[in-house]
Amino acid sequence: MSYLELKGLLGGLVHIDEGSGTAGALRAALAAVDEDGNRELSFPEFLRLMKKLQADNWNGINSVGKESRRRAESLAQCLEEAQNESSPMARRRVSVKDWNAFVDARVHH
Repeated sequence: MSYLELKGLLGGLVHIDEGSGTAGALRAALAAVDEDGNRELSFPEFLRLMKKLQADNWNGINSVGKESRRRAESLAQCLEEAQNESSPMARRRVSVKDWNAFVDARVHH
């Protein structure tokens, strides 16, 4: 997942303003979890990023609406699974569309 894809995904939860520092903080957080330095997130890197953003309450992400909160909670549940190499989502470049389908399946399961 690229920065622009990530920004599009998170922009559905919270406002990301390029001029206010929130975008810079997001780029810095992305760089911190990008283990291979390719400037794109694998699924496990994405989950680590989301865990970090939640821990830091980046841009008020922890106070989003009920449906968004369920999606965020689903991320935490998926984190443990994604760390398992046998997970179908592990070590794979995931598009926003694939990610949304994966999380939706977990939320509505």
